[in-house]
Amino acid sequence: FFCFPCFFLKTITRYFNKCVVHLESKFLCFFHFRIVMTNFFIFIEQSINVITNVVGNIFNISRTIDVPLGSGNNTVQFNFTLNGDELNGSEQIQEVAPINLTFCQSSPQDVEYLNFSFKNETTSEEDINASIVSSSWQYFLGTGEINRTLSYSNSTEALNYAFCFSPSNQTVTTSLDLDYTNSISQQRKFNPSPLTLTNTTTQQTLFLLPTADGIFVTFQVVDPAEQVISGVNSNVTKDGDIISSGTTDDAGLITYFLDPDTSYVFSFSKTGLTGVTTTLVPTQTSFTIIMGVVTTINQFDTTIGIDYTITPNNLTLVNGTDVNFSLDLVSTFNTLEEFGFVLSNSTGTIFNSTSSTTGTGGLLSQILNTGNNTDITMEVFWTITGNQTNVTRIWLVFNLENEGFSVLTFFNDLSIYLTS
Repeated sequence: FFCFPCFFLKTITRYFNKCVVHLESKFLCFFHFRIVMTNFFIFIEQSINVITNVVGNIFNISRTIDVPLGSGNNTVQFNFTLNGDELNGSEQIQEVAPINLTFCQSSPQDVEYLNFSFKNETTSEEDINASIVSSSWQYFLGTGEINRTLSYSNSTEALNYAFCFSPSNQTVTTSLDLDYTNSISQQRKFNPSPLTLTNTTTQQTLFLLPTADGIFVTFQVVDPAEQVISGVNSNVTKDGDIISSGTTDDAGLITYFLDPDTSYVFSFSKTGLTGVTTTLVPTQTSFTIIMGVVTTINQFDTTIGIDYTITPNNLTLVNGTDVNFSLDLVSTFNTLEEFGFVLSNSTGTIFNSTSSTTGTGGLLSQILNTGNNTDITMEVFWTITGNQTNVTRIWLVFNLENEGFSVLTFFNDLSIYLTS
């Protein structure tokens, strides 16, 4: 590799010698390379945004950053590695000027970015005076990671309030939580999504409703399991105008002061959840909003497609007789890993067992003498993908010598009735 010669004509242009706090300033270094070989590599230790080949062997290398808070002069220098050699750009002085969002006043805070005016939410929608109870702003020019804040209130009722920003050639983004009211109305909140403002003034109308004309309406936002959801962004609109907005509290609640004879559109949204928009006339004082998707927990059902028959059908047996116990089981949905049954009595004595690994099922049988047992139990089982299901059948065993009109007769009659 040869660099002949390799030098910096100008590290930072005049335009970038002055920037504004928080502006995503692109500090452009203009490197002029005279390259003998056509293949070369540039490695930058810090993250960069763009490497652009301007013309021939001239490259622009830029990096975008948020400028920290504070004004004054900063030193800026580009260092980079070219084919293993570290090259340093010349140090340049960067003048940093502050940004400022305030209630409009004398220059330079005299360029309106946002103007609030007030109207009655009545049929005539006449202009009214109102005061700002409180407002919290968080504004920035870059990504928002570095930002400034403003708190403003004014108890004087006025037709409008204007807010100005400097320097007036920049676009500013701000979040806002503003409470406003007047002497005849209930207080309302304006809490919009982040606003992007420029020196083309944004006109924002805020509506108030006289106390005599409205009721307080509370919405609780819950999920399908009826668990409350906090931090849901909500707003109310009428004819496309924002009437009020806010965020649900820890109990999932948000309250609006509304006209019970007017139709409003209510919107609820939160990241990760499906938004809800509904239109209604708030004739009652409380509503429930359900957000989200029902989460279904799929449990493996081993009884789907299973059909079985157990014999003997009688509920009773006779002592000292040979009985054919059988299980006829069929699986039409899942593949059986194993199925079968175990014969025992109530004392836990196991007489015999039988099983099969035929995937679709089949007929299994065992002949057992009932002996002197008072009961016989068949424990049926089948296994599908490691999940075992059990079914139990019990027969009572009696001695014929004591039959007469006895318990045996009763159970035999009952058995005939149940199987007829």
